[in-house]
Amino acid sequence: MTSTHKQPSMLTRQVISDGLRYLLRGGLHLHHAHLPVPNHTIPPDFIGVCVASQEDPRVDAYVIQQVQQLGLRRVRLDFTYGDLEGFNARFLRALIAAGLNVNLHLVQPFAVAKDMLLPSEQAIWQQFVTQVLDTFGQQVATIEIGNTINRKRWSGYTQNSFLVAWQIAFDAIQSRKLTLVGPNIQDFEPVYNVSLLKTLKARQQLPDMVSNNLFCERVPEPESFDHRVFKYQWTTCFKYNLVKKARLLQKVGQDFGVPRLVSPVAFWAMYRLQRRLAASAQKQADYAARYFLLLASSGALQQANWGSLICQREGLIDNGLADAAYPDLERVAHYAQADGELAHYQTRPSFDAVKTVARMIQGATYVEALSTANGLEIHHFTRGDVHIHAAWTQNGKMAYLDELYTPYQLASAKLISRDGDVLTRNHALVTESPIYLHWDSAVTVTTTPKLAQDVLIHAHMQDQQYFAVKQDGWQGLMLAKDADEAALLMQSLHPDNLQAPQKSGALRHARNAIWAVPDP
Repeated sequence: MTSTHKQPSMLTRQVISDGLRYLLRGGLHLHHAHLPVPNHTIPPDFIGVCVASQEDPRVDAYVIQQVQQLGLRRVRLDFTYGDLEGFNARFLRALIAAGLNVNLHLVQPFAVAKDMLLPSEQAIWQQFVTQVLDTFGQQVATIEIGNTINRKRWSGYTQNSFLVAWQIAFDAIQSRKLTLVGPNIQDFEPVYNVSLLKTLKARQQLPDMVSNNLFCERVPEPESFDHRVFKYQWTTCFKYNLVKKARLLQKVGQDFGVPRLVSPVAFWAMYRLQRRLAASAQKQADYAARYFLLLASSGALQQANWGSLICQREGLIDNGLADAAYPDLERVAHYAQADGELAHYQTRPSFDAVKTVARMIQGATYVEALSTANGLEIHHFTRGDVHIHAAWTQNGKMAYLDELYTPYQLASAKLISRDGDVLTRNHALVTESPIYLHWDSAVTVTTTPKLAQDVLIHAHMQDQQYFAVKQDGWQGLMLAKDADEAALLMQSLHPDNLQAPQKSGALRHARNAIWAVPDP
């Protein structure tokens, strides 16, 4: 039996009223909120990934192996009706046996969520929660309740139906002294955070950690100020970048008594990247590294997850399927299983990017931002006695390393690429693909960090790299496969070696001749 009346929206008058009151009282005011918080420790399990398996038990072992290859300690698993009798219970036991911390996300089917005001559905939900907690509750790290609740077409919830589901789960989780995470709000829409936390506080049903999916793929760069908050003309005025969003959501939670914030799911989907960018797999990798570095710098989150591990659209691992095979319900709402065949699974560049950033920053101390929110990002971390600078630019921009550091600093640095490879000494640029510079002692930039002016590049040239040219009053870039080829090209193409063409040898002087002229 299901209800047939039209379901009201989650965006009720109460939600709007609570949000406006909080805003007018200055609740969303935080001085310099767009800048990272210096001097804080990043949790050792800061980065996680959303995982799923399938009927083939070999996929269980494959997923666990890949998570271990990533160097991650924590995974998030969606668990719904029927899973206790299916492959997901087998997979959950395997995750626990492997020593991984599991964030277990209890998901109600869409049709059930919209009918949670019915006593029959409430009884089924209560039975499901009780059985799951009795079976696995003491073996997992956290239990998450709530599912993109401000996206009714994904979750099915109304405000009242969600509060009923929450109360049933809250009572069961609290009686077992487990850690409760929720309510899983989608994107940066703080009116929902304000109203729901206010309501839950009044009902004495607050979670232990607030969950909010901190997406920014439609901005689209992790560093960009969000033009959708107050539209384009106010973008740079209000400075709503990823760091500010994280810090403000953490402040909202703290104001209502829940200072710990997690982001359960976020990703850049390949099909969206392909609409506007070349080398889309490389850009996904760039964004993944930059996203986690910025969230770590914010000091606002306990945990941040990539989702999904295996997927043709957003996965760190491609399942080999076409987009036509993507499920009807977005995987941000329910990552039910890893589709495709194990033999066709293939890691993307983003896999190595996440592996590297996790190794660099998890458990590290964030010291300060040496440059940020201006197109050039340089962030200082320490791990024991090692000092690490993570450096990158926004898309198309670049900076010269020798304009940021002294020759001695560069000579004593170990340079690591976005994907964990050691870079050669002739690596000269900071680009949209992050690099990590390692020293055995503290190092600071030599001058006010700045981007190279009047230069735009495409960083991802297959089998080629950029070499900086600075000699005899000339400055520029040379694209070559290695340093030897760059030297040969420079010898042939150096402007000093170019001769003015004979008039008889040019078809049209205005367009076809190359002239060497003094500068200025």
